[in-house]
Amino acid sequence: MNPHATEFEPLTNLQIRKSLNYDESFFSFYLSSDYQARKAQSILYEWQTSLSLSALIQDWSTRHTSKSSHQSSFSLLLYNISSLSIHLEDLIQYICSYYPTVWALTGLHFNNHVNYRLASFFKSHYTIYFQHGSNNFGGVCLAIAHQIPHQSISQVSHIENLIAIDIFNKSQRYTLVVLYIPPSENLPTYTLNHLYERNSNLILVGDFNARHPQWYDVTTNMNGSRLSEWINSLPNLKIYNASQPTSTRSQAIIDLIIAPHQISSEISEVDQTMQVTDHYPVHWQITSFFFNNINSYELKHIDWKLISCILDLKQTFFFNLAQHMKTAPTEFILLYEKFLVALQERCTDYHLIKKYRASLPQYLVNIIKYRRKMLNLYRLTNANDHRLSLASLNRYIQYELRAVKKAQWQEFCINLEPKNTPRFWRHTRTLFNKQIPRIQGFVNDEHDSILTETNAMIQHAFNYYSTLFTEIETPHQNHSVNEFKASLSQNLLELPSKPFLFCIGDLIQSIRRLKTKTSSGH
Repeated sequence: MNPHATEFEPLTNLQIRKSLNYDESFFSFYLSSDYQARKAQSILYEWQTSLSLSALIQDWSTRHTSKSSHQSSFSLLLYNISSLSIHLEDLIQYICSYYPTVWALTGLHFNNHVNYRLASFFKSHYTIYFQHGSNNFGGVCLAIAHQIPHQSISQVSHIENLIAIDIFNKSQRYTLVVLYIPPSENLPTYTLNHLYERNSNLILVGDFNARHPQWYDVTTNMNGSRLSEWINSLPNLKIYNASQPTSTRSQAIIDLIIAPHQISSEISEVDQTMQVTDHYPVHWQITSFFFNNINSYELKHIDWKLISCILDLKQTFFFNLAQHMKTAPTEFILLYEKFLVALQERCTDYHLIKKYRASLPQYLVNIIKYRRKMLNLYRLTNANDHRLSLASLNRYIQYELRAVKKAQWQEFCINLEPKNTPRFWRHTRTLFNKQIPRIQGFVNDEHDSILTETNAMIQHAFNYYSTLFTEIETPHQNHSVNEFKASLSQNLLELPSKPFLFCIGDLIQSIRRLKTKTSSGH
């Protein structure tokens, strides 16, 4: 993007790749997760491919629309995750950036522990169903927002790689099915016919591994021919994401959304910016569906580290732009302010929550709001009575804050349950899960140099901390310590012996906790 060019010349793909080839250590200095690094790459790609700075600002500023309106349209996300255990963090971040009404996952590489982690994270937003697969690569997941009335179909609950749910919109009932067909298996036409005969309002999504020219694929296979024949035999079904490749490795269109003609006027969209797995996610809006969203709240999280990273990368660009616009400094400042606002919007993730729970009690929240009103009143009148009232409120709020935090900390400590070791670590591990960037080197003040070699850094740290923790004792101090130690030992010997009291239940529980350790040979 060159603001000084008289005519825009788009960059080639090679130029874009070179411009995005930043050193990984630069990103690791600012960013602590792979999701942040990929988002930074996406922002830089948008920067390089934008027609102008004004167009980029316009795009970023209008990207978000509020999700907290009274009625929201029905949105669906289809994604072959290619091992949920590997891409769990990426999936959570991606869903949190959109919060679709329904999301369907295929290719889970079924793992109960990882499934539980995903369901626990979204339990306040979605009802989540899982079904195991017929091989190690299978398994499907279907999540439905709590606002949507729905009911599972028990007649097909035993079928592998398939989940079927009835959803209700006004007076209509629709059957939503997520299906995964491994390449070595055939299309289950008998099951699909049974579901269609049960309810012709059938919404079928999933990875079919079916290729056919009917949905503008470049080739065909056996499942593609069977699926094409099955769709053509029914009067009201069509494919909504035809001609959009869903594979990152080829032009294959195998992740399909099949639904009645009249259900939506919108075609689906393939998000080719999400290149985490070998499949692209597919988004679809059902324009005829609306659900009540009146009790939802929208929270936003601004990634300030990502903003700092982008600003540091583009400071040379804006310095040159300022030099070019030095005859119009006001216009440059206004343009830069608009860019900062747009960048903040681009680096913000919005989360839709059902309930808003303040971290402080409601009475204290009301007092803080009243204190804000008193502060504004004092700024207007500058009256002494208002100043005294404000000072009293400040002291009271500080006292109550300390009391509330103390009570919260005591409650947290009670919940730790020191006797239950697994529960203790489940509570405390969240306090230490923040990733810390790796130390690049040590500054050696003695030789005015920077140590970057591993062995030199270890030796420098050893020498530094050895001097800190070495006790410097005088003979007099050592003598007094020995005298105190001797008197303490004598006092301990003179204490009467107390019997060791224990409960037989504690002994049995301790014995049951003993486990065989193969590593020690016992």
